[in-house]
Amino acid sequence: MNLTEDITLLTEYVHLVTKDQAWHYRVLPKHKANDHLLLYCDEGADVNGLISELEVLLNQTILLEPIPAAHVSRLLSKIISRTAPRRVRPRCRSTMPTIS
Repeated sequence: MNLTEDITLLTEYVHLVTKDQAWHYRVLPKHKANDHLLLYCDEGADVNGLISELEVLLNQTILLEPIPAAHVSRLLSKIISRTAPRRVRPRCRSTMPTIS
């Protein structure tokens, strides 16, 4: 694959793996069919081991399309943000009585 070739991830597929799964396994959803899920993966990955783990985890047949690691890194950082949204702490009232 040419490193200058752009890969477009469709928003309808991005949610098929969690952010944590995408970053941990370095995979990105390319396509979903009735009988399988096609994911991009890092070309240096152990494809057979990765397929085995993901099929158990996602409970479906997995196909992988290896792409250069630079593409995976770029797509993960652009499309699947690693940071969680900020959580707002609820304000708590003290239940202790005030002393006068």
